[in-house]
Amino acid sequence: MESLAAWARSWADAQEGPVELVLARGEGPHLDVLEEALPGALIVAFAGRDGRPSPRRLLCGTRDRFLRAAVAGMALGLETFRANPPGELAGPTAAGFDELLAEARLEAAVEQATLGELGPLFLANLRRNALRLPESPGLRHAFPAARGRPLLVLGSGSSLDELLPLLPALAERAVLLAGTSALRTLYRAGVRPDLAAVIEPRPCPHHLEDIPAEWLSGVVLLADLVTHPSHLEAPWRRVVPFAGPVGEWLAAAIRQGSGVPTGGNVGTAMLVLGWILGAWPVLAGGLDFAFVGDRFYAGGVPNRPHPRADLAVPSWSGTPLATSTPLASFLVQTERVLALVTRRDPRARFLALTHRGARIRGMTPVDPRGLLEALDPLPRGADGLLPAGEGVPLEIDGDELARAVERLRAQLRAALEDPAGPLAGFLFLPVPSVAVHVLLGTSLLRRRREGTDPVREAREGFAEIEGVAAQLSRARRTTSRW
Repeated sequence: MESLAAWARSWADAQEGPVELVLARGEGPHLDVLEEALPGALIVAFAGRDGRPSPRRLLCGTRDRFLRAAVAGMALGLETFRANPPGELAGPTAAGFDELLAEARLEAAVEQATLGELGPLFLANLRRNALRLPESPGLRHAFPAARGRPLLVLGSGSSLDELLPLLPALAERAVLLAGTSALRTLYRAGVRPDLAAVIEPRPCPHHLEDIPAEWLSGVVLLADLVTHPSHLEAPWRRVVPFAGPVGEWLAAAIRQGSGVPTGGNVGTAMLVLGWILGAWPVLAGGLDFAFVGDRFYAGGVPNRPHPRADLAVPSWSGTPLATSTPLASFLVQTERVLALVTRRDPRARFLALTHRGARIRGMTPVDPRGLLEALDPLPRGADGLLPAGEGVPLEIDGDELARAVERLRAQLRAALEDPAGPLAGFLFLPVPSVAVHVLLGTSLLRRRREGTDPVREAREGFAEIEGVAAQLSRARRTTSRW
């Protein structure tokens, strides 16, 4: 059988064009040969252990570590090559390695769009929205009426239409949490949710078009700190900002515990938010992640471009459904998040009430009519609202805030001063904060597209983070009992 070193020489000689990133399997002499034959390339290997034997080579001992580095490199548009030698090696099998690369390509397509289009908005929005934190209740105390009660998450997928006739009865027995993109559909159906959620960093005035202020005044908004500030200006009953992935460094300082893993999708975020609010079980409808028939959105959802169908995913019945690369990636992220939640809380339950969209692992399909018979009515007032509670004032831990900023500064410095350059620093950081990842990724992507200086841009971006911390430090003694 051909030796690993000989295989690597033959493989390297066969590559055409510049090789910037090699994603390899296993540890052995083939990695030495690849590094020598491709002096301009970074090498990331799924090798069964963590290590960095040279400035340009990273060994990954876990699936998550390898996937993180692979997605980061592909998202930047690096000329990436697969080195999958034959035989048994530490780490995954050859077939398992190829499956992992397919997953990385899917996520990288979405990550590239996120860094290129949304990255510059995240920190700017965070700085503006952080001013609301001292005036808001903490997320865990945002809606006490949800604790121990069923909560129904409502997305804007076309399967929401099939649930609309049952929503008035469901609203009597479950707390309703809807994405802002579904609010027009619900308003037209005569059903007002108790809570709405938004994570979109761009302005979306069409989400609330034609909805009266009086109707919105009965809805509590849960808003990711990186959402566009205009979303917080409607006449909501209350606005509760929360720290999502980009703001996770703030979570401990604002007593949130950890960042809400949104997966880049408001449907995913709402499932987690329901669990954080203490609801049980968490129900869902209109989370399709696919086309149902020839439609993706429910009736009444504001006109928006449909995603291009370029993939297929299994439905709840097992038949294939057309979907798009971003939607398939959001589905994968949702399944990961649900697995994370149920590992931390084995009692957590997630039930799907609509069954025409993509199958979501970690959710159990149930008949909504049968569920109605099993649920008790909620104590809604004459106005249809659930009691909001007295509230708990948010306290900001200034010491933890200072420590969080120092942790981010250390990560950023380590990446920018990496011996193989900031690109290697970006790919090879062990467990980067999402804020640092976005900061560096956005700067490096702009360098490739526009020739800008990523070091200067990253440092300027970090000044936004320091600005957020300074604002909160000055205001941390201010509390509100809303």
